[in-house]
Amino acid sequence: MKMAFLASMALVFATPCAAQEQRFEGPYVGTVQRVIDGDTFVAQVEIWPNLNSSVSVRLRGVDAPEVLRPGCEEERLQGTLARVELMELLPEGQRVELRDVGPDSFFGRIVADVDRVADERAFSVTILMERRGFLVPYERNQDINPWCPVD
Repeated sequence: MKMAFLASMALVFATPCAAQEQRFEGPYVGTVQRVIDGDTFVAQVEIWPNLNSSVSVRLRGVDAPEVLRPGCEEERLQGTLARVELMELLPEGQRVELRDVGPDSFFGRIVADVDRVADERAFSVTILMERRGFLVPYERNQDINPWCPVD
């Protein structure tokens, strides 16, 4: 049964056309394992009782400056600051809730609305990061890099 479920989930996330439209409402409860950059982290998520999956999660609808492949030095610096900020909001072991979960364009990564849960209260990670100036709305195929100065 477990293998059948995992196989069906793999098909959903591996089928680009069908997967792009499929979303799972949630909430799915998880625990942060590590932060990758300013808009992506890895969490251990309970997808069924006693069935957990380690998954890379990207914040839905926003973009943070890049650390690994920046367009300029300013973006790399801002990306490092954004990563540190997300690490403070989502330290290892932090409880999170994922909603409106769907596949990302990169295999193995999902996109979701993410809430940081503390003392039974939930706070939108996206809103907290946007208010700190580390995120901009994500626009597919954007030509202008908002983090690099225009010459």
